[in-house]
Amino acid sequence: MTNQSIGLNTKEDNLKSLCPKISTQGQQLTQEWIEKYSAAKSVFYQVAELVKTEVEQWTTTTGKQPTYGQIRRQLLTHDLVKEFEKMRTGPAGLAFNAARADINADLDYQQKIKEWENTAKERLNLNPELEMPLYVTQPNFHWCPYVATNDWEEQFLGCVWDMGTSIMGQSSPTIRHYSVGSGRLSRMVNYLLERFPNFKPRRILDMGCSAGGSTIAMAMEFPQAEIHGIDVSSSQLRCGHALSVALDLPIYYHQMDASHTTFAEGSF
Repeated sequence: MTNQSIGLNTKEDNLKSLCPKISTQGQQLTQEWIEKYSAAKSVFYQVAELVKTEVEQWTTTTGKQPTYGQIRRQLLTHDLVKEFEKMRTGPAGLAFNAARADINADLDYQQKIKEWENTAKERLNLNPELEMPLYVTQPNFHWCPYVATNDWEEQFLGCVWDMGTSIMGQSSPTIRHYSVGSGRLSRMVNYLLERFPNFKPRRILDMGCSAGGSTIAMAMEFPQAEIHGIDVSSSQLRCGHALSVALDLPIYYHQMDASHTTFAEGSF
């Protein structure tokens, strides 16, 4: 392990102190999610075998590999797949409600997030006029509606999303962290360092940065670089900005569609 990766892991540990306290309700909801997800996993392996069989049959019959849409429409006619869809989408809200319960119960956390969000606001550039692309508003991400611009409907929605998706990967109801504290993001940076040991970027653009998980990880590892993150979700950008301020990381967040940015040609 490099000295750089050790430093990043230490900073990720510091992020844990920025999480809300785990509430009794949050712990109960997380435990319920873990149990229901474990039951869904057993059905998942059966669905995986079904997918393999359907692809083989399609290829044998038509002489061509099916597209994603073709095989998905075929699979949705099976009772096993319908059962799995119910098992995975129904309980998913438990993880987000667990994060929501923790945040709602911790008034000190709420105050800190508000203060951080309102600090260095020149680094948070939101665009309420941004037209949401259909590929974001139509599908569900991580089995829940994507939080594109709904931050006026619920405070701290970006933090609920970021911690909720992290809870989905937990095996214990007493663990909380943001996506940047999951370890997988430090592994991403370590991969870059191993592959390109002399990599010293001057400017970095993180496209689709969500709540700043990967953006913060890169800012920790490459402090000499000017870091920008873009996403269509104002609520997630607010959360990422708050965490960046708390960690004293000068990251610039912009509400933009990655397919139509407003950066000057050659900026990155």
